[in-house]
Amino acid sequence: MARYAQEVGTGEAIINNPSYPQWIANDAHVRMIIISTISEASFQDVQGETSRDLWLALKRAYSPNTASHEYTLKIQLLKIAMKGNESPQGYLSKAQEYGTTLANIGEPIKDKDLVMIAISALREEYNGFKSTLLDRHPPISFNELHGLLSDHDYMINKPITTTVTASPQVFATSTGNAIQSLQQLASQLGFQLNPIAS
Repeated sequence: MARYAQEVGTGEAIINNPSYPQWIANDAHVRMIIISTISEASFQDVQGETSRDLWLALKRAYSPNTASHEYTLKIQLLKIAMKGNESPQGYLSKAQEYGTTLANIGEPIKDKDLVMIAISALREEYNGFKSTLLDRHPPISFNELHGLLSDHDYMINKPITTTVTASPQVFATSTGNAIQSLQQLASQLGFQLNPIAS
């Protein structure tokens, strides 16, 4: 470790380590690489001042294949639920994170099981869409689920625009022109009105 310390003690004399600035630069580069390759959800597991600290934190968080770690991840996945203001992409990313973490500890979850869990925990507004997703043959993959939910949301939230163009004369309110105005409006809408003689 003296090789990378800022000062190296040799008996009574302390001298500056000429390799220290290069070591700091290399360590910062490795830290940047580690941080840039992890997901946002994993940031909470990554703490430390050096790249070694980061690596050891990741190892502690994801490496141990203990029964309790596996149990915790599976329970969290089974309890996942789409919150009221959560976007489909955010929700599915959270589900996928649990699936990826399980795979990383050697306990991968089947794609069809991840799809069923994710669909079952969608908000109530997706109830009509859930059976459509589950009844598809061949079954949908988890990757397809992202696109299908995005399409569904677009269709549900798409603004409905209707354009009615009518000339101001159509809406004349004088008594003598009321029938004529209604006939003109009906013809613009594609209807033919024939007044009944009384």
